[in-house]
Amino acid sequence: MDLSWAGCAFRDPHATHLELLSFLLGECESSRLVQQVKERDGVVDRIDSGSYTPLDAGLFSVTIEADGERARDAVVATVREVERLRRRPVGRDELERARTNFLASEHFERESVGGQARKLGSFQVLAGDWRAEAEYLDTIRRATPDDLLAAAQRFLAPDRLTAGVMLPEDGTPPLDADALRDAVAEGLAAAERSTARARRRSPATGASSAPDPPRTPVAPSPVARPPPDAPGGRTRPGAGSPPARARRGRSHGDRGRPATPRGRSRSGRA
Repeated sequence: MDLSWAGCAFRDPHATHLELLSFLLGECESSRLVQQVKERDGVVDRIDSGSYTPLDAGLFSVTIEADGERARDAVVATVREVERLRRRPVGRDELERARTNFLASEHFERESVGGQARKLGSFQVLAGDWRAEAEYLDTIRRATPDDLLAAAQRFLAPDRLTAGVMLPEDGTPPLDADALRDAVAEGLAAAERSTARARRRSPATGASSAPDPPRTPVAPSPVARPPPDAPGGRTRPGAGSPPARARRGRSHGDRGRPATPRGRSRSGRA
């Protein structure tokens, strides 16, 4: 299954904030989707997020692997975690962990002369200036919880969501458009309850002045998935480019050492 939200282009000021949201949400073992949806709820076998920001508007996506019996529950739990990002600022410790993981992955991709060349060339294409790399990394270092909240509220709204599901033809209960809409609505309601409980336990102390996002009509657009033999994987902005890291065929047992476009492994994500 894929849940994708219409994203932004690389030159959008929120592009780096979406990158951090992706790391925080599902690109390392400590991320929310792994800890809550996979480990705690047990409704997926693998779950992964990514932000694709090319020259034109891209996508923010979550990829899910689960059996048909758990497919609906997986959608509910995933939407719940994404919606929570729109309702309350992330904690500073959680943001720092995502920032550290992101900057470490950037460092590993610059270990070779070829890796550095690919970075500079891709910044020249995507940003129009190879020197823009410094500003790109600086915006990652300066990002605040309020920045991520603003990006989530703008780009991760339910009415920007498209859902694609591929189920086996073995009598598994169908997850059609109506069932997907119901699952998304249930996930949104669960996020609202979770946020209300969190506020009762720990009232806001001025960390953010951003209001709750308005309740948006839920209308995810179901799309057809490619056949099983289609090339897999998803790449962030322009495969091999500075903000791009390919994630092909990963399982969560490998999440600490995901494959990069150069065929190298990188480690260190907590």
